[in-house]
Amino acid sequence: MGAGKLPLAAASPGTGLPALAAPGRMSRLWARFAQPRYVLLWPITFILLLITVYPFLQALRESFYGVTIQNYFSAPFVGLQNYAMALQDQAFWASLGTSLIYVVGSVSVEFLLGLGLALLVSRPLWGKRILITLLIAPMLVAPVLIGYSFLLQLDPLYGPVPYWIAQYLRFTFGGQGPLGPAYALPTVMAVDIWQWTPFMFVLLYAGLQTQPAEVVEAAHVDGAGFLRLLVQITLPLLRPVIAVAVLFRTVDAFRVFDSIHVLTDGGPETATTTISVFIDHTAFLAGNFGEAAAVSVLLIILVTIIARVLVRALFGQQIAVTR
Repeated sequence: MGAGKLPLAAASPGTGLPALAAPGRMSRLWARFAQPRYVLLWPITFILLLITVYPFLQALRESFYGVTIQNYFSAPFVGLQNYAMALQDQAFWASLGTSLIYVVGSVSVEFLLGLGLALLVSRPLWGKRILITLLIAPMLVAPVLIGYSFLLQLDPLYGPVPYWIAQYLRFTFGGQGPLGPAYALPTVMAVDIWQWTPFMFVLLYAGLQTQPAEVVEAAHVDGAGFLRLLVQITLPLLRPVIAVAVLFRTVDAFRVFDSIHVLTDGGPETATTTISVFIDHTAFLAGNFGEAAAVSVLLIILVTIIARVLVRALFGQQIAVTR
C-alpha cells in the first residue's frame, strides 16, 4: 500500500469483514423500510402484532404457571404440569372429538352446498344480483346475533322451526326439541352451515368466473356432459380456490364459540362442548387459567398441523411444480 493511502475499513476481529459493513447494512435496511410503501404498513403491522402475537406469547407464558383467579399476579411456575393435566383430562379428549365431528361435518356440507349454489348462479338467471345478495346476507351478521335468532326460532314450545318440522315432516325430535341431548350437535352444525355456506359460495363463484371460457367451450364441442365437465375441467381448475376456502373454513370452524355459547353453552351435558367451549369453561368456570392456556397452545399446534396437511393435500401439485 502506498504512503498516504488509508484503508477504507479495518477488518473486524476474527471475521475478516469490514467493521463498517454491519452499520452500512443496517442503514440500507432502514432506508428500505422507510420507503412510503412500507411506512404505510407500519400501523396495521403493529396492530396485528398486538392482537395476535402478544396474546399468543401471553398464553404460552401462562401455560407454564399455575394461574388461577386467586393468584393471577403471583402464580407459581409449574413447568409442563398444565399440559400433563390437559392431556390426562377425559373432558379434553371428548371436546376435541366433538370439535373434529363439528369441523368435518360442517365444512363438508358447506363446501358441497357452496359449490352447488356457485354452479347454479353461474348460469344465466333473472335477478342474479338480488339472488347473490340474499345468499351472502347470513355471512354478514354477527355470530352472536345469529345464535340469539336461532335460539328463539328453535324453542320447542314457541319456535317456528320445530312447529314447521312437526307440521310438514311429522318429526317431533322425540319430545326433546332441536337442542335436546340427541339433536343439539347436529342443530348447532346446521346453524353454522346456514351462516357460513355463503363464504364457500362467494369464493367458489368468484373462482368460476375466472375460468377460461375457451376451455369450457372446447369441452362442450367435444361432447362433454355436465358431470364430465365438472370432474375433468371445473374442479381441477377450481382446485386453488377450493384449497383456500376449505383451509379458511376449517381453521375458523375449530375456533367456533359465539353461536354455541349462545345456543347451548356446551350442553346439554357435554353434547356440544367443542374445544373452544372447553377452554372457556376451564378458564372462567373452573378458574384454571393455566390449564386453559395450555389447551389453547395445544389447539394452535393442532390447527397448524391440520392446516399444513390440508395445504399439502390440496396444493400438492402446485407446490411440486413451483419447486
